[in-house]
Amino acid sequence: MKTRQIIKISLILIVFSLFTYSFTYFGASALSSKKDVESIFSGHTFIGTIDVSNKTKEEAKALLEARWNEWSSNAKVALIHKEQAYSVSAESFTLLTDQTVSSASDGIQNELVVKMESLSGILPDTIITRLNLEEMENDLIVAIQGFNENIVIELGRYLPQEEPIEVSAASIKLNDKNEEFLSFIKSFPTIVLEAESQFSLASLVKESELPELSDHTYSQIATAIYQAILPTNFHVSERHISRQMQENIEPGFEAKVQFNKRMDFSVYNPNASTYTIVFNWNSPDLEVSVNGAPFLYNYSIHTLDKQEFQPRIIKQFSPLINVGQKSVKVEGVPGVIVKVVRETHSKKGELLKTEVLSEDFYPPVHRIEVHPLEAAATVPESGTAPGEDTVVLPGAGDSDAQPDQSAGETSLGEDEGEDATDKEADIEEDGLFGKPNEEPK
Repeated sequence: MKTRQIIKISLILIVFSLFTYSFTYFGASALSSKKDVESIFSGHTFIGTIDVSNKTKEEAKALLEARWNEWSSNAKVALIHKEQAYSVSAESFTLLTDQTVSSASDGIQNELVVKMESLSGILPDTIITRLNLEEMENDLIVAIQGFNENIVIELGRYLPQEEPIEVSAASIKLNDKNEEFLSFIKSFPTIVLEAESQFSLASLVKESELPELSDHTYSQIATAIYQAILPTNFHVSERHISRQMQENIEPGFEAKVQFNKRMDFSVYNPNASTYTIVFNWNSPDLEVSVNGAPFLYNYSIHTLDKQEFQPRIIKQFSPLINVGQKSVKVEGVPGVIVKVVRETHSKKGELLKTEVLSEDFYPPVHRIEVHPLEAAATVPESGTAPGEDTVVLPGAGDSDAQPDQSAGETSLGEDEGEDATDKEADIEEDGLFGKPNEEPK
C-alpha cells in the first residue's frame, strides 16, 4: 500500500511540475508574441505626410498603400532640360511598404522608402552620361515624400555648367544724334535677364540714376532689344508700335515705349539659366547681342501675309491757290499689315513648332492736295470726281485741325516721321483705306 501511495504522490508531483514549467515557458512566449503583433506607434509619428500615431504596423501599411495608390493615379513627374520636357510615369517608382514601416521610429517624421527605375529609356544618353544621377534621384524622391502630384525637376542643376555663347544678335541703324544713346550704353553696357524672371525697360530706367532721355531714344533701344530676342524662346510680355512706320525699321520689328503713358517693353526669360543683353555702339549702328547657355533648339523669324494699302487722294480747296495750280500738303504713304512668326527647329532641322508672335498694322497716310477754289464747281455733289480715287473736302481751306489718330500714342514731334501728316491722315477712320496693292491715282 505504501509503495502504491508513494507512486501516486510522485506522479502528482511530476505532473504539477511539468504544468508549472510549461505555463511559465510557453505562456511567456505567447504573451511576448502577442505583444509584438499588437504593438502600436506612439503619438506624433509620421511616415511621409501620413499620421500613423496610435496605429499598428498593419494599419500603417494599409494607410500608406492607399495613399500611394491615390498618388500614383494622379501624379505627373517631368524632367526639364532647357526647352524639352521628359515625362516620367508614376509606375517608375515603387513604394517599399514593409521596409518603410519596419524602419519607422516613434514620435518623429519618417521617410518613405522608394525604389526608382532606370531613366535610360526616358532621357537621352547624351544627358544621362553627363547627369549627376544620384543627386537628381535623391531630390526627386524627396519631392515624392510629400506626395506632390506635380513634380518638376530642372536637369540643368545636375549637369556641368555650359560656357555662355552669343545665341542671338541684331543691329539697327540710327540717324539721330548719338549723345543719348551713348549715355544709355555707358550706364547700361549690359542688362541681365535672370532665370525665369521678367525684364521691364520702364522699371530699369525708373530704378537707375540715368538722366531723362527722350521717348524716341528709348523706343530705338527697345526696338533693338526686341529684334535681338526674337530668334530665342523668350516671351514678349508687353510691346507697342507707332501710328506710322518708322524710318529704317521694317514693319513688324518695332517696339515703341512712352513711359508717361504707361507704354512699356517687357520680356520674360523662361529658361533656368541667366542671359545677358550686351550693347555695342558701332556708329551709325546700335548692336545688341544676347549671350548665355546655348538653346536646345534653333529659332528663326519670318514675316507672312504682308499686304499694302495704297493711300487715297484727299482734295481740299483754298482761295489762296491760283487756277491751274495745286499744292501737295501731305505726301501719301501706303499702309501695311504683316505677321511675324517664329519657327522652332530641332538640331537636325526638323520643324517642331510655328507660332505667330505679332500682327502689326500701320494705316496708310493719305495724300492731301490743295486745289483752287474755282475747281470746286466741277466736282459732283457726291463729293468724288468721276473716275478718280479721291475724297473731296469742300471748305477745308488750309485748316490743319483734325482729330487725334490714336489715344496713347506718341504726340507730334516726339517720334521721327510722325509729323503733321498724322492729323491729316485720320480720314481713313471713315472707311477710306485703299485696296491692297492698289495703284495710287
